[in-house]
Amino acid sequence: MNNIPLIFSCDNKFAIGLGLAIQSLLSNIEENTFYEIYILDGGISSKNKNRINKFKKINPNFSISYIDMKNRSKIFNKIKLDDKRFSIAVFFRLLIPELFKNKYEKIIFLDCDISVETDLTKMYKINLGNNAVAGVPDIGVR
Repeated sequence: MNNIPLIFSCDNKFAIGLGLAIQSLLSNIEENTFYEIYILDGGISSKNKNRINKFKKINPNFSISYIDMKNRSKIFNKIKLDDKRFSIAVFFRLLIPELFKNKYEKIIFLDCDISVETDLTKMYKINLGNNAVAGVPDIGVR
């Protein structure tokens, strides 16, 4: 079994996008893959968490854990967001090394505004060499 830790960062404002991203992820999971999904939770409602948890009906090969970021997010309070599309939750990813220190060799962080079209095992197994981070440019950002 390929156990792959995945992290999303979200608040209630973008819970629908999170749900769509997880649904696409699970719709393309291979039989021998298990996703350990962690959500850095910036205030997702119980109603939306219940909706997300119902994805077990699509495929049981995943676990989901919500990490309450309410107290940890205070360090970002002085940041002014000029773009209304974003919330403080976009900065939670900066705390991943602290939150998961020594827990995993690698972790995949995914934005909530994606559609996953394939199982992520091949991507997870990419050798990063001495690099601490791998990523791709955002379309339209220069």
